[in-house]
Amino acid sequence: MASDAAAKPERRIACCIGNGSYSHQSNRLQQSANNANDLGTLFKTLGFDVTTIINGNRERLSQAIKTLTQNVKQGDLIIFYYCGQTYQVNGIDYLIHVDDEQLNSESDVASSALNTQEILNLLSETGKHFAIILVVDSSKIYQLGNARESKSKADVPSSRGIRKVNLPHETIVQFACDVDQMVNVITHNDRNTLYTKILLQYMAKQYVHVKDIFKYIENDVYQQTNRQQRPSSANRLSKGLQVFLNYGIVVPKLRIEEFLSDAKLADEEEAYYSECREYYKLTKEPLVCISDEVLASDSSYSCTTLKLAVDVNCYQLELGTFFDKFCETIGLPREFLTLKRVQKGSAILETEIADKSKPNGLKVKLKMIYKSLTEKMRQELAKIKIFFLFMGSVESLGKVQKFRSEIKMNPQYNRVYTQGRAFWAGPTPDRLDRGGNPYFCPVGWKRWSFYVTEKFYDKFKGWSICYHGTKFSYGLAILLSGLKPAERVALGQGIYTTPSINYACHPRYAEVKLIESSTNNTFFKSGKYVQFVLECRVHPSNIILKGPETLNATKFNTTIDNNISNDTIEWLINNQGLELVDFNDPNASIICTGIMVRVTDNHPALLPQSQWWHHAHLCDYSKCCMFAIDRKTLQALYEKGDQCNIMYD
Repeated sequence: MASDAAAKPERRIACCIGNGSYSHQSNRLQQSANNANDLGTLFKTLGFDVTTIINGNRERLSQAIKTLTQNVKQGDLIIFYYCGQTYQVNGIDYLIHVDDEQLNSESDVASSALNTQEILNLLSETGKHFAIILVVDSSKIYQLGNARESKSKADVPSSRGIRKVNLPHETIVQFACDVDQMVNVITHNDRNTLYTKILLQYMAKQYVHVKDIFKYIENDVYQQTNRQQRPSSANRLSKGLQVFLNYGIVVPKLRIEEFLSDAKLADEEEAYYSECREYYKLTKEPLVCISDEVLASDSSYSCTTLKLAVDVNCYQLELGTFFDKFCETIGLPREFLTLKRVQKGSAILETEIADKSKPNGLKVKLKMIYKSLTEKMRQELAKIKIFFLFMGSVESLGKVQKFRSEIKMNPQYNRVYTQGRAFWAGPTPDRLDRGGNPYFCPVGWKRWSFYVTEKFYDKFKGWSICYHGTKFSYGLAILLSGLKPAERVALGQGIYTTPSINYACHPRYAEVKLIESSTNNTFFKSGKYVQFVLECRVHPSNIILKGPETLNATKFNTTIDNNISNDTIEWLINNQGLELVDFNDPNASIICTGIMVRVTDNHPALLPQSQWWHHAHLCDYSKCCMFAIDRKTLQALYEKGDQCNIMYD
């Protein structure tokens, strides 16, 4: 967050180079001139003294750099932007001039082209500079000599990104591509390259540190290229140096007292935040929730609400530092946020998000942020004590909280499925209408049942029972915010369930969690491992497809469930075009009626009903198969004949 005391450069100087008219057709770039001209125009509006060079030959570029370095004065902020071909020799990037007919070898490049390391050294030679910013937009392979006629990429030695750049003091650089990376698809119909297009969007942001600008650009490029291109940066700016490109207005210091609200939280809202806090304490991650209108493809908006719940007393929260760290973590420009209120006695912050410079881009930006909220990023948010994050309208949040408040435990329908308690062989004999799909006893599991509605059978007559395996930490998150359709789309886009709990509990779907001793004392009287599976109801009309298993069990002639064929064991459920399906919405295509729990005294892979795991897909990649111990240890237990028992009490 900027302050009045932030140091400013004495002068701001920019050199923008756009090279595209190379001697050989394969090396030519259509958008370089536009990039340099557009960026130069932008810098002029920000008060920079700009030199723009289009299709510079070796002499012109060398002279421009010489003039620039000779004119550096005390306290100058210098930006050097280059869009064109580059080539690496011994790990150093060289900028290629357009009179490149004689560049037939790496030695030609090293002796003729412009060495980025030398450019930085020259610019910093006097030590007078305030800061130096080097930006290189080059993402296409440059072909040397005879390689220009070759159609084989293997014959074209080249690489991208930062290799051996020894940064002078107070210097930051960004390359459009990471090391050994290129962009295979270039949109020639666009005026600018994607990297510079995004660069233009962020460069004029008022009081945004250049390192944050580079981070936002990196995130946007990475997402918009479907993870094919990631800009690479290196930074040697002093920790306290505030380098802004747009010194528009000073962002005022936020005082918590100016935003405090005395309005009392509704009981259901307060209860919801309490549950979210418990989720945060259990998982060490915040619960992230986003409303349907943000994700819906047919909606448009120029602003929306961001709600953050922070696990500190409101008077202990330094708002400026907090928002700076939050925006840096999720890749959101600080000026997008306008704080509206803070709940008194707590740290529940309500903020408006708006992109005034590009209103139509806000929705795309929020969707990108939501999809980039990886487990690692959530853990970073947890470090600043955020336990709940919501994006969407206040009305949508109220709806989520209302439905959540109506979910209650229904103890009279809790069950323990084993002989001597709730048990039956074959399809259930109760003759209730479940849409023509049989319901088999989930032997070995306990059900914690939810209260959904008064006359349950009247409303859900004809709905089929199915199961959805879940990661240990996701069970509560699904119930609190909704079910996200699967990223694996073997059968198509939608939600994947199964009529077989034996299939749903495979560690690819239902995490096997080692019960820690403290958890054991709190939640379980005995047991070493636990698994959770969601019991769901779905109307048959919403079952798009009944398809085969996808764990290679059939390939090894393995039967997963004696009651259900391997060929129809996966159900694809219609998610009604939503990116997030709210289990608590009475109009949803699928609802959750309970959580199935299985506790064992040894690893559940040793149970008789789990023997098929060993003759199907099972891997050591923890993001695929979550079985708590390494596979070699598990295999040793299996071969030794270790036994496993289910703990019911």
